[in-house]
Amino acid sequence: ARIYSFGRFGNNIVLTPGGQTGVYNWAGDNTVAPILIANAPTAVNYVFVTNNIIVTLGASGNGNRIKWCDIADATDWIPTSVNQAGEVEISSAGEFISHAEVSRTNILFTANNVFTFRYIGFPDIFETQDTGANDGIIAQNARVVVNNICYWMGNKDFYMYNGGVIQSIPSNAANRLNYIRKFVFGELNESQKGKSFAWFNRDFNEIWFHYPSTNSNECDKVVRFNINELHWTLDTIDRTTAENPDYATSNPYMVDISNNIRKHELGVNDGTSALSWSLEGPFFQFGNTEMMLDGVIPDSTQTGDISVSITTRRLIQSSGLDQVNTTTVTPTSEYAKSSLPISGRNWKFSWHSDTLGGDWIMGDWYQIIKRDTPK
Repeated sequence: ARIYSFGRFGNNIVLTPGGQTGVYNWAGDNTVAPILIANAPTAVNYVFVTNNIIVTLGASGNGNRIKWCDIADATDWIPTSVNQAGEVEISSAGEFISHAEVSRTNILFTANNVFTFRYIGFPDIFETQDTGANDGIIAQNARVVVNNICYWMGNKDFYMYNGGVIQSIPSNAANRLNYIRKFVFGELNESQKGKSFAWFNRDFNEIWFHYPSTNSNECDKVVRFNINELHWTLDTIDRTTAENPDYATSNPYMVDISNNIRKHELGVNDGTSALSWSLEGPFFQFGNTEMMLDGVIPDSTQTGDISVSITTRRLIQSSGLDQVNTTTVTPTSEYAKSSLPISGRNWKFSWHSDTLGGDWIMGDWYQIIKRDTPK
């Protein structure tokens, strides 16, 4: 994929499409196209700016090469004793894919490693150190920095770095996170994983990691992480890119696989149509004891009807004749009790709606449970 990288250099933007192409300068004039920077490397994979220095990754086909210009001079790339231009090849690194900046320290990603890249001035200008991580990043844009913490999607886990030690992103439920890892990396389309990307949804304090699943060549799945509550959510949505708004009052824009620009977090409908949605919880398990779900007491703030399907099973993996029952109720926010009853050793809830103008905020629902006669 042709994926651009950008950096702010003075009042201008430097950029490259990657894939061993050149470094361009754009002055922000919509009538004038970006132009190649004189004397800059003509074949790089990535560009960024730090300490008023343009830094490139992968110059001249060497994936582990880092090459930079003199400070404040985009056209001076030849190292001398009186300038700060330079280059270095990191023998222990594979091909550099991406970077992020945390606590005035740049971190550089390969597929299998993570390095710190710090400005130290003369004579070496920059210092590069291996963090010792045994995993890297899955794609160029699969990282985002929030509150001076970098979060990214690796090839086998999700990670974070705040200037100290790289660690796995935590969860408020360890078993849930183990399931998330197995599910996401088990269904990932490896041939298209380079299109994966991440962004931050300020409205809900969520980091969204988008990735292509097995049967898709574009990103059609997302896993969300709430940085305050530490919970994870899986979802299905086709988006190929996202904008991180500079202002908290701005709506995030995303692009779907048909190249339509979508404005998110605005209203409750899909344009003039209902926004269909569903939410499925896990199975509750009561061991070998058959229980009866006699009713549920909803706790919701809602506009329009929602439906709740309850599915029970005698065994968590069972299907067919072992499936006890599925029933659907339509509660309202004032509904005191939804009488069922429905029995099983395991059951789960699924909420869904396709009501125009519908809106729903879930609270703490209560289940009325009693022992049933074993079957």
